[in-house]
Amino acid sequence: MKVNELINSRIEYLNYAPVKDIVGIPTGFSNIDKKIGGFKQGELIIIGGRPGMGKSTLAIQIAIQISRAMHKVLYINLNTSRECMANKLIAQLEDISLDELQNGTFRNNPEVDINSAIASSEELNLSVVEDCFKMDDFEGVVNKEKPEIVLIDFLELMTAGMAKTRKNLDAVVMAIKRIARENGIVIIALSQLRKNLVNRYGDCKPQLADLLGNGIIEESASKVFLLYRPEYYDITEDCYGNSVVGLIEANMVLNKYGKPGVFKFKVNRKFTCFI
Repeated sequence: MKVNELINSRIEYLNYAPVKDIVGIPTGFSNIDKKIGGFKQGELIIIGGRPGMGKSTLAIQIAIQISRAMHKVLYINLNTSRECMANKLIAQLEDISLDELQNGTFRNNPEVDINSAIASSEELNLSVVEDCFKMDDFEGVVNKEKPEIVLIDFLELMTAGMAKTRKNLDAVVMAIKRIARENGIVIIALSQLRKNLVNRYGDCKPQLADLLGNGIIEESASKVFLLYRPEYYDITEDCYGNSVVGLIEANMVLNKYGKPGVFKFKVNRKFTCFI
């Protein structure tokens, strides 16, 4: 397509498009939606963080919130057992701690009825897929299910059957980006950070360079969020003396369609959701 045709087509749309704050699929978090206008078709979004930061908790919450709005969501669970995934879903849907579910103490609370999670789950347009470690399997599932949003937990595990090299991780990221664009869907992939981050002097806040595949991710991703929980590093106050207990920051260090930003959340006392 010639550039004048491309521009003319876009201008025709922009002149008549309705004015609205959210032009993509809402995340369910008002602070993020106000900043980015929702997730857009063809985007690759990365959520990075060290273990214990809440990546899976956030991803499951996004999946629930988006699917509750009847957008079709596919969750690729490569990181935990089927039982653990089910526990995490029940914990979020019914606001029960994972410890209570695992040790059975929820039965001592007459106000808790885990059976209501069945009805809650029926309201969700959400499917969970396991054993999808290879790219051919992943693409086949996407083509079969035809979701609007895919969440991958987590990115580095999709190199199964391949040598753990930077080149192979780059190939996986590029393939995922291609699948997002060709299918007009949003893919959100969780990613690990380098271990030496914990040896950094100061507050250990993650940076884009801490991602294992930071080079290709910078090129391919539309947005990168890095999670930071100061309490994990025994930091309980900020430099102004304010409490940071229960605080989680989602630092959008890369935003190719706008400015970066920092989104602050509190985790509920049961560590089952971001609020």
